Amino acid sequence: MFVTTDNSGNITYASQAFCELTGYSKNYFEESSPPLYLSKNVSIHCEVYQTYTQTFQTNTDWTGEIQGSTKQNKTYCVTCNIEPILENDGRVDSYIAIMQNITANKKLQKLVITDELTGAYNRRYYNQILPQEISRCKREKNWLAVLMIDADHFKKYNDTYGHQAGDDALVLLTQTMQSCFRRPSDFIFRLGGEEFAAIYSITNPEDADMLAEKVRAAVYNLNLNHSGNAAFGRFTISLGLMLIDPEGFYVEEEIYKYADEALYKAKEAGRNRVEKRSHDDDIELF
Repeated sequence: MFVTTDNSGNITYASQAFCELTGYSKNYFEESSPPLYLSKNVSIHCEVYQTYTQTFQTNTDWTGEIQGSTKQNKTYCVTCNIEPILENDGRVDSYIAIMQNITANKKLQKLVITDELTGAYNRRYYNQILPQEISRCKREKNWLAVLMIDADHFKKYNDTYGHQAGDDALVLLTQTMQSCFRRPSDFIFRLGGEEFAAIYSITNPEDADMLAEKVRAAVYNLNLNHSGNAAFGRFTISLGLMLIDPEGFYVEEEIYKYADEALYKAKEAGRNRVEKRSHDDDIELF
């Protein structure tokens, strides 16, 4: 399928296949000339969007993925190759964008890395993302936080309220964490059972503590009854924070261990709290 655009990226003609994908008619594209980049989440995909728009400013080819929204507000994803159409004198007259629908593949890829119950990323994706984020933060000279999160006395919660209520609580916990971690560079994982993790980059180490505390407080303020959590009477979480210095070199296999040790320290100290390990502690480097 393909479309043609003017020099600003506004669609001037759309093939029948593109019309069927988006749910819009040819008349819609020809009369309203919407931009080829139809996604409602431009800010989330800002790097792709900037590269894409540079195509129409520098008259160069562009190949990448574009996420858009159909007339029915469903998301689609296509691979796209945009090439300039030149006048006889070499000036750019317009552009042609040739696309392939990869929506189904994207959905399948998401299923492979997503926890079915909560919608958080799974342990497999955690293992994939951690080394990538360590490398990225080293390049950008940012700190990286690895936060382990565990629901307090969760077995008692299941025993008291039932497994369906337990599942609902884990979904609510995930949604609460997602409300705190909103940047594209923030990742939330369900590692198994009631154990979760978050990976996020920060400029200052103090910001990692503040965000971890924000998560703890947000869950506490849900005021979700938990009679088996005698100290608080509500659903709470314990958190273990591991800070990775961009100037340090860490044994990746040990990072989980250190964050998990901080988590168990939080458990031993009374739960519903954040404990931290950092570069100041006795941590194995290589």
